[in-house]
Amino acid sequence: MNPKLIRLKNGEDIIADTLNEVDCELIKLLYPMSILFKYDQKSGTSLMVIDNWIPPELVEKPEVVINKTDLLFMIEPSSDFNDYYVKSVDVVKKKIEQRKTAKEILKNSSEEELNELMDQIPVSNKELH
Repeated sequence: MNPKLIRLKNGEDIIADTLNEVDCELIKLLYPMSILFKYDQKSGTSLMVIDNWIPPELVEKPEVVINKTDLLFMIEPSSDFNDYYVKSVDVVKKKIEQRKTAKEILKNSSEEELNELMDQIPVSNKELH
């Protein structure tokens, strides 16, 4: 992996695994994640959180090609932040693999087998609004 911290012209900060340039004007980003800072009023400290920039549930591959003119800068993350990002990407990869497995099960199962699986899911009596 070759993750970079990226600041976009719109002020967003993201971290992503960067691939070689698509061409002189475009760059491909894999597993892009937003970097958010939240203030915790109780402790009086700021917390940093990363979250999927493109929800993996909506795409087949979590990658995006962006125009280099949309970038202000790209820099190397600290080793600790790099490790945090790599662990987060591993979680996303597992979710994608689970989704693929679930699709295969649905594709290759009969209606009766699916009904048996549905019967195994616990049901809550709580109402959701």
